[in-house]
Amino acid sequence: MRDHTTRAITRRGLTPINIDNEFIDSGVICQLLYYTSSMKLMAIDYGHKRVGLASTDESGEFAIPRAVWPNNKHLLERVLEFAKEGEIERIVIGESKNFDNAPNPIAERANKFKEELESHGVDVVLHPEIFTTVEARRLQGSNDMTDASAAALILKNYIEGQES
Repeated sequence: MRDHTTRAITRRGLTPINIDNEFIDSGVICQLLYYTSSMKLMAIDYGHKRVGLASTDESGEFAIPRAVWPNNKHLLERVLEFAKEGEIERIVIGESKNFDNAPNPIAERANKFKEELESHGVDVVLHPEIFTTVEARRLQGSNDMTDASAAALILKNYIEGQES
């Protein structure tokens, strides 16, 4: 059921359950529900200087820190390439806000980056995050992959929110 044809059909916005009326029995519907809940995801912890990236494993259940890249003119191209190579189906960007729930200074730039990704046909969602970098440092100490670990925390929280 999780083959490239089904992925291609789903990416085009079609529902596999309607193809030739083949997928009617409940076993296949359960497979479709599993497929939907286990899509390949990527998360971005967007910062002024650096951007942390994380993605799920093949099962779509575990968030893994992947990379930290400079936030420069090549970022969009690199993210699009990473998403294509990893067969990423949705990108989750941490929605950064202040304590009063107002967008903080980085939020505007992150939203602009989200729009740039969407203009390339990428499915992008924002997910609330606060202090993920601080939490990543608390869990592992400060190192070169801290921002990627923060992205993994964003992705973990997003996955858990989808399961409930």
